[in-house]
Amino acid sequence: MDQKRRDVADVIREYYSVGGENERLSQEEWQVERVRTESILKRFLPQPPAIIVDKAHFHQPVMAVGQK
Repeated sequence: MDQKRRDVADVIREYYSVGGENERLSQEEWQVERVRTESILKRFLPQPPAIIVDKAHFHQPVMAVGQK
């Protein structure tokens, strides 16, 4: 991976690690996306209780649909 791609990957990891996505999805203008994401997760995740390995930083929406 070249330096520019590595830098972009680091920025993305930092954004998610400090909760940037959770903050964005809690804002009023992003509520439709939050609700839609939760709807999709409810459709495809197993029924609670289940333990989900979160590799894509969806922990807030996953917890919102009753998963761990």
